[in-house]
Amino acid sequence: MTREEFVESIKFGHNLGNALECMEPLFRNGMGDIGIKLDVHREITDINGYHDFRIEMHYPDGRHSYHYSFEELWTNTPITPELLSHMKSIGIQAVRLPVNMIGHIIDTANHIIDPLWLNPVKNVILWAVDAGLKCIIDLHTDFASLHASGSFLSLVYPDNYTPNQDAVGRLMCVWKQIAEYMNDIPVDYLAFDLANEFRIADLEAKVSKEQLTEYSMRYYRKIYKVIRDVGGNAADRFIIIGGYRNDIWYCPGLI
Repeated sequence: MTREEFVESIKFGHNLGNALECMEPLFRNGMGDIGIKLDVHREITDINGYHDFRIEMHYPDGRHSYHYSFEELWTNTPITPELLSHMKSIGIQAVRLPVNMIGHIIDTANHIIDPLWLNPVKNVILWAVDAGLKCIIDLHTDFASLHASGSFLSLVYPDNYTPNQDAVGRLMCVWKQIAEYMNDIPVDYLAFDLANEFRIADLEAKVSKEQLTEYSMRYYRKIYKVIRDVGGNAADRFIIIGGYRNDIWYCPGLI
C-alpha cells in the first residue's frame, strides 16, 4: 500500500480521546487541575485476584480510590475490543490514538517507558487491527509542557546547548521504543503522527514563520531518522508530519 492509498482508504475516522493519555495524578473537575497523590504498587495480589499493578489515588480531602488501569484515571472508560468492532460495524475505517509516553518513563536516565503502559497501548492497536481498523498513534500530551524554547535547545541552538537539558533526545528515545515495540504490526494498519501541535510559544512573536517552520522540521528530521533506523516495518511505516502548530500557513517542507 502506498502513502496515497493509505490516505484514500480512510474516509471516516474516530479520535479515541484521552483514554491512552493518562499519566500524572491530575483530576479534571472543570475548574482546573487539582494535584492528587498517586501511588503505584506493582505485582500485587488483592481480593480481586492478581493484577500487574494497583494505582492508589489520594485526594486532598482524605478520600482515596483504587484503579487497575491507567486508562481510568481521567474518568475514561477503558477501550475494549467490542468498542472497536462496533466502530468498524458502523463504517469507521480508522482510529486516532492520542497517547502519552513521557508520563510513564520509569528510568529517567535512559528514558525507558514502563512496559506496563506500552503493553496496553499495543493491545488497543492489535484489537483495532483485528477489527479491521487502521490506527494512527499521536504523541499527544507529551508536548503539553514542551512549548518553550528551553525544552528544545538543540533545535533553537543546534551548535550550543546542554544535552541533558534538552527534551529532543528524550523524545527520540521514546519514539525509538514505540517503533521497536510496535514493529510487528503491519505497515498498512499503523501510522505514526510525530507530534500534536509542535510549537515553541515563547519565540512566536520574536522570529519569522520560516524560522519556526525550520525548528519544527529539525525535530521531525531527528524523529524520522530514529524510526527509520529501527528497520523492519519501522523502515516503511507511514509517518505523519505536520506543519508548525499544525497551521496551514506554515509549510512543513520536505525531509
